[in-house]
Amino acid sequence: MRISHHHGAWLAGLLLSVALLVPSVAECVMSPATAALNDAFAKQKSGDTPGAKAAFELALSHEPNLQQAHMGLAYVHLRAGDKGVARQHFEAAAGGSNQTMADQARAELALLPRHTWADLYLEGFGWHRLLDPTSTNLVPILRLRAFYRPFVAYDLQVYGFAQATRDTHSRSNGPNGFPLVYADNTAMVGVGALLRLLNGKAGVFARVGPARNLLASGRPTWSLDARIGAYTGVNSVLCTTRSLGLCLEGYGEVVWVNRYDAFNDDNWTNGFDNSVVGMARGRVGYAYLVTGPVRWSPYLEVRGIGDVNGDYWNNVVDAGVGHRWRLLTKVPFSLLVGLHGGRYLGRTKNAAQKLPDPASYLELRLHFATYLQF
Repeated sequence: MRISHHHGAWLAGLLLSVALLVPSVAECVMSPATAALNDAFAKQKSGDTPGAKAAFELALSHEPNLQQAHMGLAYVHLRAGDKGVARQHFEAAAGGSNQTMADQARAELALLPRHTWADLYLEGFGWHRLLDPTSTNLVPILRLRAFYRPFVAYDLQVYGFAQATRDTHSRSNGPNGFPLVYADNTAMVGVGALLRLLNGKAGVFARVGPARNLLASGRPTWSLDARIGAYTGVNSVLCTTRSLGLCLEGYGEVVWVNRYDAFNDDNWTNGFDNSVVGMARGRVGYAYLVTGPVRWSPYLEVRGIGDVNGDYWNNVVDAGVGHRWRLLTKVPFSLLVGLHGGRYLGRTKNAAQKLPDPASYLELRLHFATYLQF
């Protein structure tokens, strides 16, 4: 059909009028919540964070379950360091109808701290001393803690704990039951407080609770154990990945410990009488192979322990070489087998303590550990 010049001009004018009218109609139809949400995104894009925050809040005042507004506010508060409020908005967004956005909110929640959590630590330390064939042992250690974090924005928590240490070839020396092994064969329960620093790489803690002696030795059956300490632990990025390369690790702690026999006045249990014990350990390894989730690497380790009381087992230096297998799964596991040599430094303030002879040792060492958070 042929359209005349007059009709063509009229049609063009009509289309132009409709084009100009559509935005005005859309603005009339758009809900207040959607208008506020669009304004928030525009302000966010321009770098106006306070304006975006106010606009997101306005959108929620019109529509409290608006998923996009909760996500926007969550990220605004997260960038401002207010993790507690950010968690609340991510939780609201995780229950929204948009599945992609809900999954993203849940992924963010997994990275944020919780008010309650727990951890489980299992360690085994075993050795066979080549210069003293009678000194062969395996010491399992199990610890369970349940935490409550009052303020999500601060990494401070109170906790209850249960812990047990028991070596499989128990020995003691003298009428006072001085331990000759890595463990002191005690089961403990109690309460404590922990402040974690540097994103969990360091911390300070205090704890107290009753301790029960698991051996029929000269030590009291029950005592009160109190500790205050600080620790730090760091490792390079490759240590917990499936990449080949160098792994550097360091750990150190200083702990004041006091263990008092509650049933006998002025009877402090030996080895824990107002003592301060420090330990530092460094490891370097190189992953040359990764098979599935298992990382293979030789390692070199140095370690030193010292205390103020002069108990010989707490004053020692050693070094060793060996091989490590690390399981890189949701249930991590580390196994080390090596040859280590060391020497007791000869510090002793108690005549009842008998320094091992010889003071040096060479041992085959086994160490395994796993750590889980719930």
